[in-house]
Amino acid sequence: MIAIGLAVVACKPTDKVAGDDGASKESPTPPSSGSASVAVAVVKASAHATSGKIAMEKLDGFRTYATARARACYTAGLREDPTQKGRLVYTVNIAASGAVESAEATTNNGMSTTVAACIASGIRILQIDVGGAAASLAITFDLTPEG
Repeated sequence: MIAIGLAVVACKPTDKVAGDDGASKESPTPPSSGSASVAVAVVKASAHATSGKIAMEKLDGFRTYATARARACYTAGLREDPTQKGRLVYTVNIAASGAVESAEATTNNGMSTTVAACIASGIRILQIDVGGAAASLAITFDLTPEG
């Protein structure tokens, strides 16, 4: 099992982030519900392969991009409910081609279904080099408002 430690990503929903191939990509931005001031969204993430072999640097890049997406979704969610905080755990299945086949929230403690669905949608657009063999991973997000 390959495990990646916690990381905190601080970015705006429209920040550019590095994709799995190292190229800069714009993080998808969820719909905004207005311009009201909102608390800073703090997102800590960890990821590990649950089946298959995924190189550490590939898994780290995947986690970084997924965390940026999670932060964008959570920031939008805080506009709806500034008190929400919690943990989301996703099971992600990856095809041999590297395309994400599914991303399902297996644990949702304290987050709205809108935020959980937004993050799942963001994960599903990612790709990761899995060396030509299907793989699965688990990614955990701890989300808290700051300020």
